[in-house]
Amino acid sequence: MPLYRDIVCAPRPRLQTQHTKTARKSPVRTGHNGSKLTAAAMRPECGALVCSIPPKQTATNDDDEFKTIQRKRNKQRNMRGTLQNSCRILVNEPKISIYLSRAVKSTSEQDIRDHISDMREKCEDVTLLKQNREVDFNSFKITIFASKINTFLSKDFWPNGLVFRR
Repeated sequence: MPLYRDIVCAPRPRLQTQHTKTARKSPVRTGHNGSKLTAAAMRPECGALVCSIPPKQTATNDDDEFKTIQRKRNKQRNMRGTLQNSCRILVNEPKISIYLSRAVKSTSEQDIRDHISDMREKCEDVTLLKQNREVDFNSFKITIFASKINTFLSKDFWPNGLVFRR
């Protein structure tokens, strides 16, 4: 009668792993002669290995192999037109928003619009932002054309102490 030590510590036959072309890419265990093993044969408590299914013969097919990429294709980049005097096609200029804060509570949207027009600039929209908690200042969102971003983000454009950012 074998001892527990002999069963547990006995050297097991080495199993080879072979990948098949299935959707799950699960490994198939094979025995020493290349035949597939059953689930019972793979468990160590069964004792000996039992070969149940003979190996499947597959024809070599060149379509099943991987193809190497010869050269990476270049991405087509966006280009921009440069014609200045076209009257039929108009371009929509991109707009961006600027955050303006630390204005006195009494400051309104019209006051911001008036300041921008006094500085000889134009803005698309001025929105008073609602605060989540009670603060003693107002904040605004100003929508402008992207071409005017440097003018609106300069320190000389806004009064002293006003906080602004893109």
